[in-house]
Amino acid sequence: MENRFKKAKNLIANGVTCAIVSADEVITSCKKGVKPLLEVISSGKCVVGWVAADKVVGAGAAFLYARMQISALYAEVLSVDAKEVVERFGIAVEYGSLVPYIKNRKGDGVCPIEQCVKGCETCDDAFKKINERLNELVD
Repeated sequence: MENRFKKAKNLIANGVTCAIVSADEVITSCKKGVKPLLEVISSGKCVVGWVAADKVVGAGAAFLYARMQISALYAEVLSVDAKEVVERFGIAVEYGSLVPYIKNRKGDGVCPIEQCVKGCETCDDAFKKINERLNELVD
């Protein structure tokens, strides 16, 4: 697993926002937010046991990684709530910096995705809340 973890971390260091790595396959994205994770989930691709690296992980992304059942996660920036989520679901986690919360894109408040999963207990509940919130943001 160490080689996969190192590979995922190196991809993040070289401009990718999200990398999910198995022994012989790599999924990467340069998109921001939870979009890359939702794309993997909606594709039906099984990534159980894979490792991931991400630029920014809030609680919403943490629930999505837990839903995908990855085994380990590296985040350059990790929120306190996200750390609690991944640890609760048994995902090994490393991070560059731990922050109280993820800021919204304007930098003047809490990320709406992190905010919408507050109080969620299950990955399914969080997944539903995230999709509802994204639909509201688009409208």
